[in-house]
Amino acid sequence: MLYRRQRRFPPALAAVIAAVVVFPLGYLVGRGTAPAPDLATELTPSIYAVQHAQGTLDIIDLEYARASADQPGAVAQPGASLSAAGDAARRGLADLDQAVDLARLYPDRARTARSDFEALLRAIDRRAPLDEVRTLTGELRADLAALIPAL
Repeated sequence: MLYRRQRRFPPALAAVIAAVVVFPLGYLVGRGTAPAPDLATELTPSIYAVQHAQGTLDIIDLEYARASADQPGAVAQPGASLSAAGDAARRGLADLDQAVDLARLYPDRARTARSDFEALLRAIDRRAPLDEVRTLTGELRADLAALIPAL
């Protein structure tokens, strides 16, 4: 009895106890220090998408004016500038489609902006006069600006 062998604590049991105690504790501490999500953070990707769509309007104005020889009543001639304006309009519409959260938040404004983008695209495809395209881009700028909330 005097030289009785002592029992050793099994390492596997120590690992299980550590996992049961340490991991939940780490999870709770991590969740406690995580910043709370706010509306601005959640809407940032959608806002960037709308801002990118706004940027395509500048390209459309520039390229369509170049295609119509910068004459207010002139009709655009086929060429690289006309196709660049059409491509920019398609990219802008695709960017607007990426703004899903803003479309959920403001469905009427998003629908209006989408229909105006489609009208602009149709005007470019049928080679409308420069004045008409500039009017449509102006309306679309206002629609897109109304879609971005002031946070």
